Amino acid sequence: MALVSQLEKQGSWLDNLAEVSINGQPIVLCHYALRVWNRSNHGSWHLYGHSHGRLLEVPRSLSMDVGVDTHDLRPWHFDEIADIMRKKAEAPALASDH
Repeated sequence: MALVSQLEKQGSWLDNLAEVSINGQPIVLCHYALRVWNRSNHGSWHLYGHSHGRLLEVPRSLSMDVGVDTHDLRPWHFDEIADIMRKKAEAPALASDH
């Protein structure tokens, strides 16, 4: 099921920002990229658009540009995002992370 379909069934929206939980995973959705978000230091994800894939990735940040222009002009599936986020969370810490 596409992420958009799942989101239509869950959560509440406040202008450009929403907080939802899918399969127990807390997610902050915002049109714009954020440096920090609610529960960002407790495993919540941040999914955003607006930047059209032009922002540099922060390797261990559980933040991701999910615009279709970053994915062959097709929507991301929740399982694809979950796999990427799992790899980010498991990546070894860098000296700059402290």
